[in-house]
Amino acid sequence: MKSPQLMRSSISLFIAIYTITFIYPHPTCYALEAHNHEEEQQAGLASDARPQIVKILSNGVVPANFTMQRSDSVVFFYNTTNEDLLTLEIDFGSSSVHCSGALRVVKEPGLSRTRKPFGPKEFVSTCFHEKGAYPYKIFSSLDKNRTFTGTVTVE
Repeated sequence: MKSPQLMRSSISLFIAIYTITFIYPHPTCYALEAHNHEEEQQAGLASDARPQIVKILSNGVVPANFTMQRSDSVVFFYNTTNEDLLTLEIDFGSSSVHCSGALRVVKEPGLSRTRKPFGPKEFVSTCFHEKGAYPYKIFSSLDKNRTFTGTVTVE
């Protein structure tokens, strides 16, 4: 039987993905930050956006590197480990950082990092509204020498 905390985390992830996929037809970060939908429509963002999910395992990240359409916009970084607390850092370079709300903070221009580690069966989401390559790092609390890296490429 699953623990109550695991059930709540699983339900929260399902609700977030369902909400972004079906209730809000625009590529957005509604739960974290409001956006001007007129600007998104003028920029040519499609209304059939599909969020991406990056699963963080105890031995790596799946997929570590991937390409998504700008219309997909949202990426969920999901901690599937049983006990590791993780910190996510994304290098937006000269691109605008979107959705750095309560869960993430901009440490320096273009660099976004989680405010605190996120635990097993929890997730952090972020938006990518501009074309480009965005390298990220995931730091483990269990093993300071273990860092997972990858790149989100937006076309």
